[in-house]
Amino acid sequence: MLFRSVNATSEGAEPNHAGVSGRRSVWWNWTAPATGLLTLSTAGSNFDTTLAVYTGNAVSALSHLASNDDELSGRIQTSRVGLAVVAGTTYRIAVDGYSGATGSIQLSGTFQVLPSLEIPSGVTAMFDSLGRVNISWRSVPNAVAYDVVVSKNGTVYAVGQVTATSARTVGSFRGITGLTASVRAVDRAGRTGSWSAPTPVR
Repeated sequence: MLFRSVNATSEGAEPNHAGVSGRRSVWWNWTAPATGLLTLSTAGSNFDTTLAVYTGNAVSALSHLASNDDELSGRIQTSRVGLAVVAGTTYRIAVDGYSGATGSIQLSGTFQVLPSLEIPSGVTAMFDSLGRVNISWRSVPNAVAYDVVVSKNGTVYAVGQVTATSARTVGSFRGITGLTASVRAVDRAGRTGSWSAPTPVR
């Protein structure tokens, strides 16, 4: 998309995008059709840009998600951001000029849909010599973290999130029978998959 910001202004409560005063902003709204990864770039613009992405329904009540001044400091003065987005959420995209710079804006973007997360498989759970619970499982494609829970009949004894494919409880549960462990995957957008079936702790 090609636009010109020469006659653009700003609103009174508008934030400084990427922490830089500009006051010549042009805005777009974009609603994510699915959960995934969005990349935006002002490459091809003929001036020093800033770029920011927000959510919110008023300029005075925006939540900052991502922003960038220079894609490569001192060398590439157009801007680039990447962020995880959630299906059905509307994002507010602002392009401004560094210290009031204006010109022709070239805004482009790519969107990658994230596939559904698989249920972790190969889950094992065993007591060690100190009574701690050691849990391990196979990696899940597109997962960046895993939620792990140790419970018994609906009572949670330990819960946490790790980035590896194994975890160990901090406390000892020596003498407690009937404990089970379950794991679910988490992706870059913060989505969670389904929990694995409870695995008895042995």
